[in-house]
Amino acid sequence: MLCALNDRKACGPDYLAYRLQKELACDIAPILADISQYSIDTGDLPSIWREANVVPIYKKGAVSEAGNYRPVILTCVPCKFLEHILSSHMRAHLDKFNALNP
Repeated sequence: MLCALNDRKACGPDYLAYRLQKELACDIAPILADISQYSIDTGDLPSIWREANVVPIYKKGAVSEAGNYRPVILTCVPCKFLEHILSSHMRAHLDKFNALNP
């Protein structure tokens, strides 16, 4: 997942550039896996993973009106990965046991 990062995206509150994380993927992946597993085991995320930067993105209309912007939330890449992994595992489990109503 680190190797597939779009290195043109803005960094989150950890200020780690996507390009840096992509280039160091092989070195940092085991560390992030350990931190993620520890977070799952203890139920506690690193504090920086709980932070986000909210950036207004212009949609259309008058630039001076706040309603013409939409919020984009920038979170840390490792937190996004952990969310993705947990979500896909929970979805697979729910699908396996037909626990969701179509």
